[in-house]
Amino acid sequence: MTHHPMTSNEPEDTVCGSSVAVVTRTKDRPLLLPRALASVLSQKHQNWHLYLVNDGGDAEALEGILQAYRPVFAGRLTVIHHETRQGMEAASNSALALVTEDFFIIHDDDDSWHPEFLSATVSFLNVPENSHYLAVTTGCVVIREIIENDQVRQIDRQVWGKHSTADFGRMIFGNLFPPICLLFRSCVLKTVGMFDATLPVLGDWEYNLRLMKHGDIGFVSRKLAFYHQRVAGTFSAYSNTTVDHNDAHDLQNILLRNRLLRECFAAEPHLFALTQTLTKRVNDEAEGLHQQAFHLKQIINERMDILQETIIRHNADALAAQLSDFQHESRYRLEKLEKQLWHLEVQISRLFGLINALVRPIRWIWRKAGPLRKVIARLRGRI
Repeated sequence: MTHHPMTSNEPEDTVCGSSVAVVTRTKDRPLLLPRALASVLSQKHQNWHLYLVNDGGDAEALEGILQAYRPVFAGRLTVIHHETRQGMEAASNSALALVTEDFFIIHDDDDSWHPEFLSATVSFLNVPENSHYLAVTTGCVVIREIIENDQVRQIDRQVWGKHSTADFGRMIFGNLFPPICLLFRSCVLKTVGMFDATLPVLGDWEYNLRLMKHGDIGFVSRKLAFYHQRVAGTFSAYSNTTVDHNDAHDLQNILLRNRLLRECFAAEPHLFALTQTLTKRVNDEAEGLHQQAFHLKQIINERMDILQETIIRHNADALAAQLSDFQHESRYRLEKLEKQLWHLEVQISRLFGLINALVRPIRWIWRKAGPLRKVIARLRGRI
């Protein structure tokens, strides 16, 4: 099933409601699925219906697990069996085709929620002043875990990045949150359409990009979603695609961005020349900053050698004087370089994702300059 083209740049009128369609995709994960089921059942907001899609897994084994849960679900469970695996996005679409609820969310079979997730997100979207938001996300905690002897053991946890109301410019550079955080208004299915079933991975990112062409994604600051990851090297039914299949993600990231650029230039051919001009300017400035960083590193190394010699050959007063001059000059150069970097970041953010592939040199410089940045931070007294 392919996604539907968008027909408007304006969010359509929304109607308040409280029913939620929870879509869970699963395939032969008996150790993890009960946690996901418990996550839904434990919600304080109980007006939900779970659509469980078995994407090519053992149907008999799944029904055996569900037998004990059906009385608790009390009619709020619909199970869809695929005889063969169709993929994550196709599995989502199978459930979304049946949705009649006011909201929907993708709750993967290895993730979980705080009991107040649904109540907080539904309440947010039902506040009148938030009617323009088409979806809402919450704070998220990443939980790393390992499976040993048929037991799931947590290793560590950390907060998912910097979370806030979704910035379209940042979204174009990469997905800002996992699906477990994001509750949608079901009305977006009419305008944004279904997930792109042709994508083996990154379907949630592509969908979020299409969604944000229609409207905004709000934010609840509480950390109410839990994104579980098995450690690298699992390579089984319990693997995370983001952990054990990085190569596939990197490839699809390139192919998806290539497709989006082709679609953009086909619709607006004149943007190609504009993009070429802007990217050349960014690359020129990046090259200039690279050269400045290189020379600054040389200066720092030279001054360090001089200071070391001073320590050996001269007294403390001479060392103090040279150190003061060096710090003053370094601060001036660093402040100037920081201003240039800031202006460059502003320009890049305005270019959105059309030139994402062409600004990789800047990211490479930033990573390679790690040791230099530590030296700079130490000289400025930050570490």
